Amino acid sequence: MKTKVNDNSPIRVALLIDQLSPGATPKFIGEEFKYLKNEGYEIEVISIVEGGLDENAYQFQEFLDGIKIRYLSREFPLLNRLMFKLRPFSFLSGYHLASIFVLPRLIKKNEYDIIIAHAWESSYFGHLIWRRNKIPYIALLWDPASYLLDRIYTNSIPKILMKFLSWLSLYSDKILASDSLEVVTAAEQIAKIIRTFTSKRVTVISPGCYPVS
Repeated sequence: MKTKVNDNSPIRVALLIDQLSPGATPKFIGEEFKYLKNEGYEIEVISIVEGGLDENAYQFQEFLDGIKIRYLSREFPLLNRLMFKLRPFSFLSGYHLASIFVLPRLIKKNEYDIIIAHAWESSYFGHLIWRRNKIPYIALLWDPASYLLDRIYTNSIPKILMKFLSWLSLYSDKILASDSLEVVTAAEQIAKIIRTFTSKRVTVISPGCYPVS
């Protein structure tokens, strides 16, 4: 068992995700949970909202068998009523805005020793939790918000609004990367972009690989 130096208690790790969507999420959460548990850490999976398939669905059993998931939206049910999308963004919904004020209050101080936040949304919430409760986090950034905004929404947002959103997304990328313990991404191309706005160490781990160490 991995224990803390000061009191010999187990190191508690939270795997934070936005929601349990069909596809890659149950795979990497399941693999990560089992690996860290075998290494001796005390692990809990946290999903901000319920979404996609139920964790008991047969499609997920290969990866999530025996893994209990904590849904924060069950602790604050109003979040489930705010799932409407904020156009023109495909990834932004009402619950994202509400969670800024709600989520950090649902995680108690010292409840976890470290949070591993998956994707930009979860990394931003990891940052908010760190600001309130000083629980350190690792940010897994597959695509920074500023990178996506400039490549996907340039033609669908008025130029004057786009200029402000570009500044805001880059500022958000900077603070959540710089306040993290470390930034992890899946490609060297993205790592080079992240290194332009933070001096924090950026590690590249290719999906589907089993590193030796």
